[in-house]
Amino acid sequence: MSDNAIAVIGYSISVTGADNADEFYEMVSKNKTGLEKSTPDDQREYCPQKLMENDNFINIGGGPKDYQTFDEQFFGYSPKEASLLDPQIRKALEHAYLTVEHAGYSPKSLNGVCSCYIANSVNAYFNDNLKPLHDQCSDAEKNQMVFLNESDFLSTRIAYHFNWQGGAYTIKCGCSSSMVAIHEACKSLLQFDSDVALAGGVNIKSRYQYGYLYEEGGILSADGRCCPFSDDASGTVFANGLGFVLLKRLDDAIEDNDTIHAVILSSAVNNDGNDKVGYMAPSMNGQKAAMQTALAFADLTPNQVSYIESHGTGTTIGDPIEYNGLMKVYGNCAEQSIALRAVKANIGHLDAASGVVSLIKVIEDLKHKTISPMHHFKTLNSRCDNRTNPFNFDTELKPWNSVDGKRIAAISSFGIGGTNGQLMVAGYPSDDKLSNLEHPVVIALSAKTANSLMDKISKLNTWLTRQNQCDLFNLSNTLLFGREHFNYRAAWLVQTKSALQSALQQFIENQIIHCEHIEEHPATQTLLSEPSSLLATYLKGTSWINEDNIIKFKRLPVTGYAFEKHVHWIKPFAFKNQKKSDVSQWFYMPNWQRQEAPLSHEAIQAKAILFFNDESTFAIEYLKRLRGHGCDIIEVLPGTRFIQNSTRQFVVNPGRKSDYLNLFNALQTLELKPTAIIHCWSVGQGNDDFNRAMQLGLYSVLFCTQGMLDSQFALPQCIQIITNGIANVSGSEPIAPFNATLIGMSQVLPKEIDDVHCQLLDIGVQTNDVFVSQQCLFELMRGGNIELALRGRFRFAKAYQPVLLDNDALDKLIIEEGKNYLVIGGLGNFGMELSEFIGAKHGGRIFLSTRMQFPDKNTWTDWLNNQPDSSITDKIRQIQAIEQLGAEVHIVRADVCDKASLMTVKAYIEDDFGPLSGVVHAAGIVDSGMIAQKTTYSLEQVFAAKVQGTQLVCDVFLTQALDFLILCSSMNSIIGGLGQLDNTAANAYIDAYAEYCQGLGYSQVLALNWGAVNEARARNYSAQPQFAKLSEEHIKNKMEKHEIFDVYHRLFSCHLGPRVVVSTIDFNQVIDNWSRVGSLKSLLKVGVSKKRQRTLSHDTQLPVSDIEKAIASLWQDLLGVDVVVQADDFFSLGGNSLVAIQFISKLTHRFPIKMHAMSIYEYPTLGQFAQYAQQLIKEVEAKQKLMNEPSGG
Repeated sequence: MSDNAIAVIGYSISVTGADNADEFYEMVSKNKTGLEKSTPDDQREYCPQKLMENDNFINIGGGPKDYQTFDEQFFGYSPKEASLLDPQIRKALEHAYLTVEHAGYSPKSLNGVCSCYIANSVNAYFNDNLKPLHDQCSDAEKNQMVFLNESDFLSTRIAYHFNWQGGAYTIKCGCSSSMVAIHEACKSLLQFDSDVALAGGVNIKSRYQYGYLYEEGGILSADGRCCPFSDDASGTVFANGLGFVLLKRLDDAIEDNDTIHAVILSSAVNNDGNDKVGYMAPSMNGQKAAMQTALAFADLTPNQVSYIESHGTGTTIGDPIEYNGLMKVYGNCAEQSIALRAVKANIGHLDAASGVVSLIKVIEDLKHKTISPMHHFKTLNSRCDNRTNPFNFDTELKPWNSVDGKRIAAISSFGIGGTNGQLMVAGYPSDDKLSNLEHPVVIALSAKTANSLMDKISKLNTWLTRQNQCDLFNLSNTLLFGREHFNYRAAWLVQTKSALQSALQQFIENQIIHCEHIEEHPATQTLLSEPSSLLATYLKGTSWINEDNIIKFKRLPVTGYAFEKHVHWIKPFAFKNQKKSDVSQWFYMPNWQRQEAPLSHEAIQAKAILFFNDESTFAIEYLKRLRGHGCDIIEVLPGTRFIQNSTRQFVVNPGRKSDYLNLFNALQTLELKPTAIIHCWSVGQGNDDFNRAMQLGLYSVLFCTQGMLDSQFALPQCIQIITNGIANVSGSEPIAPFNATLIGMSQVLPKEIDDVHCQLLDIGVQTNDVFVSQQCLFELMRGGNIELALRGRFRFAKAYQPVLLDNDALDKLIIEEGKNYLVIGGLGNFGMELSEFIGAKHGGRIFLSTRMQFPDKNTWTDWLNNQPDSSITDKIRQIQAIEQLGAEVHIVRADVCDKASLMTVKAYIEDDFGPLSGVVHAAGIVDSGMIAQKTTYSLEQVFAAKVQGTQLVCDVFLTQALDFLILCSSMNSIIGGLGQLDNTAANAYIDAYAEYCQGLGYSQVLALNWGAVNEARARNYSAQPQFAKLSEEHIKNKMEKHEIFDVYHRLFSCHLGPRVVVSTIDFNQVIDNWSRVGSLKSLLKVGVSKKRQRTLSHDTQLPVSDIEKAIASLWQDLLGVDVVVQADDFFSLGGNSLVAIQFISKLTHRFPIKMHAMSIYEYPTLGQFAQYAQQLIKEVEAKQKLMNEPSGG
């Protein structure tokens, strides 16, 4: 061969449908495709909503299955760095390492100057996934993110990790980039700039995995198939993938006894210039020139080429131009003498990685002496020059017959912009001669972790089964001298392949692994030493670095390292939360979907269990099953006072918090540390006694949690709450709304207390204790935060199904002129908006109830003139605007927690104006505070309007004659949140009460879950990027006023119930996003241990008013600063969401006001927040003053 020949001594590949070269060849040789349809879940996760809703969306794509994973520990990255690092760099590092190992070396054992030439595509991960996070980071964090994602640094990162000191170049020239990288690597070897060169390309864009938008006349396929040169081709399909090759000068590879997989005879690169119809168009003359140059450099004639791996995109313009260019070069060759193939038909277009993957396909065909079939080909594209026929497009695997004793292939790769690449590649004769083993050899494997070592052993076993024969002498030396050696090691002394396979299989089946930390020390023996002694010293930590040990052997392409598959992926937030333009798609209804409950083969981890026993038949059966699994049960029974009956049985008063503290103190004294808590006291609780239901349910679990925290008791792994009456799975099951308040604990507790799972299991009223107790045990074994309904052998999970409320689904609007409508809590935002809708539609008579004394209409003019900035004045203006629309508005005074006052309002309306047609319950207050700080008093302040108020409203107003009764709930009942126990529990009760009413035959009752995702007010979430992203999406996707009215119109024109969720964006994605950012673990930052001294300028404004001084004092204590001034920003001082909740809780206990913890994001500076708090205080004082005045008539 030519003196310019370059040997391919190692390679690695990962593409759609194939994780390695063996799987790749198996796929293409069997005429299969790796492209596949994506699932709706995948599409929602990674594709823009508008893209998926388009009729031309094609859900075909593909790429490496492990594209989100990375073994960060192996390469020395932290998990945070790994999650921010461009996935193209991650996979390039792993496969570059595997490529070197495939050549029989470790990166640090290669001799000479090592260089790398790598191509990559645009960094879509940063643009699609990280950009929203980047925009909210500090400058230092932004710099870190940029350095981890700069695509130009890919090659230099490889050089850094491998300690290679030759050139490191990242190549970018479109689709031919990896081909040009190979060309440049060959040049560096031929010019003796390098002794070894790594070349390749990587392309990872998450969208390519799942689909694309077809546009007529574009380059993308209409049907998800890539059919190069076929008459039915309609375009290409982009996909993800990567490939790398390790190159040496041929003479050096022969001298070093490397395995030579193929020989690159020549390479050529050029550009079209402007010899084409446009910049993006291909040029037949440019492609032809590249082919002719490569042939000339290799001193070949076209007749010597028997295989062409084409660029072959399957596009209507590109294929004919490429084919006609081929004809200019090979048109005079014998008929069907050259196999024309295109791997894009199997795996799609890999963009920057397409050229190297074509080379690896040819290498695999050379290895097997076959030519893989042409996938999807039917008949030649009619626009191709078919006057002669030198090419064949066989669709079956064919032998690759040599021409004059040689197998030579040409490989094309062309890029947008006109950079054309061409390789001429030939096979190399293999040496199958086996060494004569006179004694056993050491087969040594190692890894950085136990899991990787086990996987590496399995990989070696699989590799051996693929080999017809294996030279154990060369295998042993390759593994000893061609690998890095780590602290987890395994070794065998064998003399035959079968003995090695048997030993490996036994190791795999028995999971034999003994691990201990070993200290490496230099080798003191040679390979000529006694093998058993060699094995022993290896397992003790011998480092095989002494070159005197190395004797001549052939390096084998044995399987490489088994990297850990740690998922590091920040999800593409912006894709998911795009507002749906069609209002009819904003509605969701909850249901229970059956899931299979697989049998658990896991051993129960919770050996000691604290069991709150109600002594029901279910509890007895569950205890029996737990004890049968060897659990140590500590029973807690409900009673009137704390009693310790024995070391394994206690009694507590369910409603007395101190009893729970006594319980955990006693357990600590006995050194009992239950790793799970099972709470069964709320099973069977009905709807008659609120206080008893709360004591046995929500309050008991709350006091139990607080008892553990107050006593500093070791927290359990899981709290499992068993109840019933919160899930109507069949549609006819009774509902117990009081039990639904337990949803507050199940949603909030895991977010506030790290590493404690909470399971809420509804076992139904009529249950098979044997089956259900078994299911409860299985859920305990599986762990995790879940809310399930268990019915017999089946488990049901809550889901939110979209409901299409288009015009076909709507009936007549039930709001009519002349009818009477009552809005309780009507002076709030919801009441005002609804009143405006009623007025704008059909007039009607609207009664707005409020607890406070509102000025009589005959005094409104004075209010407007004398107190223009008052909140009451604002309400007056809103009411007047509603009346101008045609509605008649009346203000009535009523307390939703006072049945007598509600009865008075009802009598007043019916006696003077006629029967009510609709009632809306929108009254309520919100509160914030962590579980540890909650009291029954603080909970009952929220429960008063939401729980007792809901009961009273329905008792007083609900009749069959009513057109509707709307209960205003919130998304809190679904997503929970830090500091939201009371709000979540109260709204969950409202949701359940609506279902309870439907069970009584009142289908007019509707609980409306309509939360912050539709809120219009801008908020500053600068301190928490997670919340910042949510806030941006909420604001961007808020409802406009006409859309709000459209929602009302649809709700009042259909018969939905008993619950409806309204969300402008995919509600299931809202749930997912909140679960990711709403936990304490995701938000907690390191606190300040001591107060920081600050230097202030002379013109700094210190706190002046009482409220400013009070807020400043709280910030000083919570944030660890010695001085706080008016301009200070809460978050700039180190505040975060956790501290915000603590601050609001303390402030609202000091002053008679209520506010949400998120208020700090709206008013982040001391001055702004003090002004906001002062306004709330004034409003409270004004209300108190009005309530104390006599009624104005």
